[in-house]
Amino acid sequence: MILQPRFLPRFLPRFLLIGILTSSLATATLATPVTPPSKTPAPDSIPGITLLEVGKGGDHQNGLISYDPKKYGLPPTGGPHNPVWQNCGIYEKPIANEHAVHSLEHGAVWIAYQPNLPKSTLEKLKKAVQNNPLVILSPYPKLPAPVVATAWGVQKRYTGFGAEVARFIAKYSSAKGSLAPEVGAPCEGGTSEVDTRI
Repeated sequence: MILQPRFLPRFLPRFLLIGILTSSLATATLATPVTPPSKTPAPDSIPGITLLEVGKGGDHQNGLISYDPKKYGLPPTGGPHNPVWQNCGIYEKPIANEHAVHSLEHGAVWIAYQPNLPKSTLEKLKKAVQNNPLVILSPYPKLPAPVVATAWGVQKRYTGFGAEVARFIAKYSSAKGSLAPEVGAPCEGGTSEVDTRI
């Protein structure tokens, strides 16, 4: 039946009501919250781990970058970084945060230690990381603990080297455990320069 203009006023409220109800049901269906899949670690994976919101990655900036320790941790666990990553390996001098953070984005683990760490502990750290191509080991001035293990968005402080540090390295330098947005990207072919600003 084709409605003539003279019938529209009488039927218009019914059409509007049906339209509103249909629209409401569709909106309610679309508005049902869906939890997107995420790569957040199980809370009990490593006791005492600190999770930090560091963004999605890919924020490349040149020059000096100031990292707020309250937001990014110390050393920084993510955030804006230099377009050139730090090559993984063992360093005897401090490295630049800006390059190291880029390596974390690639799935590397950064083990930082206080410069006055006992030699015996440092040798244990070197032995633990020397065969892992996804780990950076470097001294870090003004570190809040003798050893700090850092990966993209996660961090844990340690009093020295032990099984827990090795567990952190094993978990977060693996594609399965890492939270990094660019896992599998290289940790070589970048820079091996140390931080000359310190």
